[in-house]
Amino acid sequence: MPRRGEYSWTQHEDTLRRMIGDSRPHAEIADAIGMSIGTVKSACRILGIRQDPIILKRNQAERARAIMADPELRARHRAAVNRKLEDPAYRAMLVDRITRARAKRDPQKIRERARALGTRPWTDEQWQNYLASRPEAGRKRTATVLDWCPPHLVNEYRHLVRVKRVPSAEARRIIEDQAASETPEKLLNRMFAAAEAPARPERRQSFSRVYTQTLGGVAA
Repeated sequence: MPRRGEYSWTQHEDTLRRMIGDSRPHAEIADAIGMSIGTVKSACRILGIRQDPIILKRNQAERARAIMADPELRARHRAAVNRKLEDPAYRAMLVDRITRARAKRDPQKIRERARALGTRPWTDEQWQNYLASRPEAGRKRTATVLDWCPPHLVNEYRHLVRVKRVPSAEARRIIEDQAASETPEKLLNRMFAAAEAPARPERRQSFSRVYTQTLGGVAA
């Protein structure tokens, strides 16, 4: 039994850190130390150990498949769903949700919504405000989604994903390896090259062209 102030997994802390560092699934770690998956997850949370998000997502999918492969757990899950479906209010909620989801995918409904949108043209001021807000919105989204990527390698990551069709996980690994191999001298040379590069001309679109390509074209 653990002493007061100790957790049941304290004696396995080194094993926990090593296996999490090797990106091993929680289920495998639990088997190795003879604990439950919940205990392993609690230990990782207390120790501040975090798995890579991509590995964590893969482990969650593997754990779900393992659970659903158990006939007893599948039977219990099916019985719980059937009990819930016996509630008339819950069944009515499901029917309403499915009906609304199907209506959204109806091609005729989609065309009607597009035409309705086209009948509400924006003023020139509204379009100018919208176009002016797009660059800042794009920068904020990039800062959120690609917060792991060094700013000078963002375009290279996009080139790998969009042009070369490299899977995002593989592209991220390539960029992270490239960033780790860069020396301070390479970074300084890149900064000087960027500072000396000529400014790119700003692309502008007229209000009439944007309207014709979007709302005006839909409403026609």
